[in-house]
Amino acid sequence: KGDSVAAAELLDWASIKSVTGKAGMPEWLSELPEGAAILLIESRANDSQTLDRYTSDVIQKIAHIKTERPIEFSKDPAVFGQYWAMRSGLFPIIGGARPKGTSVIIEDVAFELVHLADAAADLTALFHKHGYPEGVIYGHALAGNFHFIITPTFASQGDIDRFHAFMQDVADMVINKYDGSMKAEHGTGRAVAPFVEMEWGSDAYTLMKQIKQIFDPTNLLNPGVILNNDQQVHVKNIKPCPVVDDFVDKCIECGFCEKTCPTSALNFSPRQRIAVLREIERLEQSGDKQAAAEMRASAKYDVVDTCAACQLCTIACPVDNSMGQLVRKLRTPYITTTEQKVLDFQAKHFGAVNQVISTGFDILGILHKVTGDTITNSLMNAGRMITKEVPYWNPDFPKGGKVAKPSAHKPSQKTVLYFPACGGRTFGPTPKDPDNRTLSEVVVTLLERAGYNVIVPDNTRHLCCGQMWESKGDFKNADAKRDELIDALSTLSDNGKVPVVVDALSCTYRTLTGNPKVAITDLVEFMHDNLLPNMKITKKSNVTLHQGCSARKMKLEPKQQAIADACANHVVLPAGITCCGYAGEKGLYKPEINASALRNIKKLIPAETKEGYYANRMCEVGLTQHSGISYRHLAYLLEECTR
Repeated sequence: KGDSVAAAELLDWASIKSVTGKAGMPEWLSELPEGAAILLIESRANDSQTLDRYTSDVIQKIAHIKTERPIEFSKDPAVFGQYWAMRSGLFPIIGGARPKGTSVIIEDVAFELVHLADAAADLTALFHKHGYPEGVIYGHALAGNFHFIITPTFASQGDIDRFHAFMQDVADMVINKYDGSMKAEHGTGRAVAPFVEMEWGSDAYTLMKQIKQIFDPTNLLNPGVILNNDQQVHVKNIKPCPVVDDFVDKCIECGFCEKTCPTSALNFSPRQRIAVLREIERLEQSGDKQAAAEMRASAKYDVVDTCAACQLCTIACPVDNSMGQLVRKLRTPYITTTEQKVLDFQAKHFGAVNQVISTGFDILGILHKVTGDTITNSLMNAGRMITKEVPYWNPDFPKGGKVAKPSAHKPSQKTVLYFPACGGRTFGPTPKDPDNRTLSEVVVTLLERAGYNVIVPDNTRHLCCGQMWESKGDFKNADAKRDELIDALSTLSDNGKVPVVVDALSCTYRTLTGNPKVAITDLVEFMHDNLLPNMKITKKSNVTLHQGCSARKMKLEPKQQAIADACANHVVLPAGITCCGYAGEKGLYKPEINASALRNIKKLIPAETKEGYYANRMCEVGLTQHSGISYRHLAYLLEECTR
């Protein structure tokens, strides 16, 4: 107690077992004897002398306790970071490791400090009495606050009865034996609502209901969540947890994914998509095949069609669910025989297809200049009635792109193999862009200025990482195109003797998932590591920077930021814009995802900022449309500032 202790956290033996051997945890956990517990104590101060005094005080006060390991404090973040990882990682580790089909329930109870040890022992005994041996106890020991986690199955009435008996015993122990609290810091909820009167007494409970009646006479606010006359509410309407797929079965419905998902405001978040899939599976298991089929059909747009598959939910998820990968898998059965033939043709003749698309956007730009927005939009709508391969009209559509030709090689210069990904070679500048060059022209200029000979594959148009096929659920063509690209880059780089650079973050990421034998580097990383330190830079004034999903997956946000900071006096990062929602080519056919994801971007960019930067051409097209300013690859910024 007192100033010396800022926080104290307890982990019981079950908690220790659940985190032992997991990534980022201390190795010495495996050396602890059965029945051990861990007490984490944190001291905080504004200067080292005070901190040393605090920690000495703590050590002195607990010196009489016999411990398995020496009592010691550390100021090293690498050390105490592991300690806190044990505590913060408990819930996701247990939730992620639970058997398929089980639920995860976390509650929080509180006791006076003098009863803490006995209460922990009693609670552990209740776990075993009621068949929850996996139950763990941890929490804020300094406040007498325990969390406990169990992972029950609710597949039968017997399972529900067991949970009911457990909660009755917990309430009796907490309230009657120790005069504790059934809720320490979190909301009461229906699991604890039946025990509010038992804890507070009938007089206080009646007073609570009278106060609620005054402020909420029609019972609109959280009905039944705290005050509920049904003493069985905690074992009614229990949501089952059917097995859906390995990609999402670990979901604990915590909602961490929702703040990063680009479609949360449009329709569903990953958590909601998983809930729908679980309900479909529940209907299947109950034998109601018709209801399951109807829900599956009605949910296709919200669950499958409009997921950006950006995988930001996986980054945010404490148990590593991957709704994006599952959605791609769910798209496979919807590919018709005709569509598969088209996908096969595109893969086999991608060089010609890529050139036709690029030329098509050039023609579309000319058509728009002649006819204007209204007629161009009408023609696009008519085309889309014939085939869904025709995109929605966007006045900020780019021109077609091109593949640059490098200069003749100079002796004694370093050489780099540069692969222009299909986004930048298909889509050139938009009407808002101040530079009429395509990305590959800028990259070649920049690399040659930095003293490199540049190799561009002769069959660049034909090569692809396969992302466009994977996004549709065609994994066979996706992986075949990726393998073809890796083989070509390996051969052209003399098995990695020449550095290989790819100019789109998402393409680099997918190529790397093929475990290439040669090192492949994204252009952002190459610019940061090899160009930035060796080139003279003249700064611009204000720019905005997008830190998108691929940058986050590749952990390249710091290097993106460093390039922007080196080239501009002020860099704006629009708050909350985590994914543009363009999702490769999906922005062409489902523009509502892009519009929803970027609905706030325009008001987040200062009026004096006229240029934005990222490192993926498709994302930049969507960002340009909804921000009202030009978005281009960071290579444009570095090239301009090193002229």
